[in-house]
Amino acid sequence: MLNDKYGDLLDRVIYKLDNTTAAMDAINGFNDGMNKRKQAEVDKHNRMESDRVQKNIEEQVRISQQNDFINSMLDRCRQKEDAEDRQRQAERKEREMKEQNRKAAENLRRYDERVAKNKERMKIEQAKAEMDALRKW
Repeated sequence: MLNDKYGDLLDRVIYKLDNTTAAMDAINGFNDGMNKRKQAEVDKHNRMESDRVQKNIEEQVRISQQNDFINSMLDRCRQKEDAEDRQRQAERKEREMKEQNRKAAENLRRYDERVAKNKERMKIEQAKAEMDALRKW
């Protein structure tokens, strides 16, 4: 009789426990699914962030290599310009030296002409002086 009286109640409690357990399992399963989904989103976000950082690093490496190449080309151009400048300066100095030598040679020639004219003039003056001396006698 006791079983009859409380058996239904006991069945209901057991049935509710099963429902509660099933509900708890369902809630736990739902939470696990949500946690997996959130973790998948976090992983996706982290993967995207990692890919973005990797792309930035690759871009920086590419730009660095491009800058190195450009700098090496600029260095070559600068070296070429420096060599051309040194060549032009050497040619200019050579022209200046030739001009100085030409002027020095011209000055020496003029000096020689003056010396020759002075010698000639001195001979003429000496000859005049001798002639004047002879006239006075």
